Amino acid sequence: MLVIRNTQLEAFGPLLRQRFEHELAARLVASYPRECRQAGGADQILLLVRQGVQAAAAQGYTSKRQAGIYVALTFILGVDFASDPQLPWVADYLDEQAIADPTVRLEQLFSATLDYLAATAGSDGQRVVRAMLRMRAFDLAAAPRRTGEAWISDVAAIFQQFYPEKYRHQGDALMRRVIWSGRRRAKQYGLAAPAGVFVFLELMFMLGSGFDHDPLHPWAAAILNDERIAGEAERTERLYAAAMAHLAQSLSGQDHEQDHEPQQERAA
Repeated sequence: MLVIRNTQLEAFGPLLRQRFEHELAARLVASYPRECRQAGGADQILLLVRQGVQAAAAQGYTSKRQAGIYVALTFILGVDFASDPQLPWVADYLDEQAIADPTVRLEQLFSATLDYLAATAGSDGQRVVRAMLRMRAFDLAAAPRRTGEAWISDVAAIFQQFYPEKYRHQGDALMRRVIWSGRRRAKQYGLAAPAGVFVFLELMFMLGSGFDHDPLHPWAAAILNDERIAGEAERTERLYAAAMAHLAQSLSGQDHEQDHEPQQERAA
C-alpha cells in the first residue's frame, strides 16, 4: 500500500488531459520507482492513469484536481477501490450528498485513506511488511481443506494471523463475506481446489479485490487469463510463483532486520 502526499497532488496543475495523464504517470514513476517497475514500467503506469481518469470522469469527477486524487486512490487502494467490498467506507464518502462539492468529497476520502493506512499498515509501513513476511513463511500445502463454514473459518483465521491489523479493521463479518464471494470469483478462472482458491484469496486480501484486472499487477491477469495453461494445478503453481516473486520484490527494499522477524511475530 502506498501514500501520495497532498503536496504531490497539488503539483499536477491545469494541463490538457493527455499531457496531464503523462505528467501524472511520470510523477508516479519518479516517486515510486520500485512499485512502478514491478508493474511493468512507465507504459503500464500510464495505462493505470488513463483508466483512473476515465473512471473518475464516469463518476462525475472531471477537474484535474479531482482526477488526480482519484488516480492516487486507485494507486493506493486498488483499481476497484470505489466498489471493493473490503473498503465499504469508501462508498460512504463518494455518496455523501450532504457535501455538494465533489472535490471536497474526494479530499475527505483521501484523508480517510491516510487514516486507514495508519491504522493498518502503520505510519512507517512496517505492519504490512510483517504481513508479507508471514505470507512468505506460510506453507501452501497447509491451505484449508475443510468445506462450508468450517473452510471460511479456517481461511479467516489464517488471514487474521497474516495481517491482524487489517483483519481487525475490516471485521470478521465483512472478511467472511469477502472470502465466500472470492471463492466464487476464483472458480471463474478454473480455480476450485484448496490451494488455488487460497492463493486467489490471498491476493484479494493483500492487493485489493480487483487485483485480477489491476494495471498495477498485470502478471496476475496474464496468468489467470492465459488459455495456454493446461489445467488448474499449473495455473495455481504459476500464480503462486508469480505472487511470491512479486512479494520478494516488494520486500527487497526493506531493512534486512525485518527479513528475520522473530518467530513469535510470525505467529501473531
